[in-house]
Amino acid sequence: MSGPRRDGTRTEALATAARAAAAACRAPDHAGIAVVAYDEGHLVLAVAGVVGDRAGDRLLALLPGLRLAARYELDVDLSALTRSSPALLRFLGYARLQQVSGHGRLTLHRPPTELVSALGEPGPDQVLVHDPRPAVRAL
Repeated sequence: MSGPRRDGTRTEALATAARAAAAACRAPDHAGIAVVAYDEGHLVLAVAGVVGDRAGDRLLALLPGLRLAARYELDVDLSALTRSSPALLRFLGYARLQQVSGHGRLTLHRPPTELVSALGEPGPDQVLVHDPRPAVRAL
């Protein structure tokens, strides 16, 4: 897992986080997690590989820092996710509540269909946004 880093734009941050998360997947049954800041109050969190209970715990441990650093928007890139557990759904549920309470926005990039179904459709508050398009093409 990499720590927050500054990056110029949202697109660059998505690409950087996706590469770092993919590189952090050292084994086929592990998750790679990367966090990149792209503007004040805006973060990208990329998750790659298999999210089991241990990776879910790592994600939950990030929530307090995400609350402070992603007060306007949290982009979660799930394009390289190969398998998830209820732990990822739990993390996304808490992240959504955290963004609601802070008047921020949560954007999921290429979420698996089962996660979209479990989280429900975006409401009128637009806190949760599903973006089915590929977040970025690896550079």
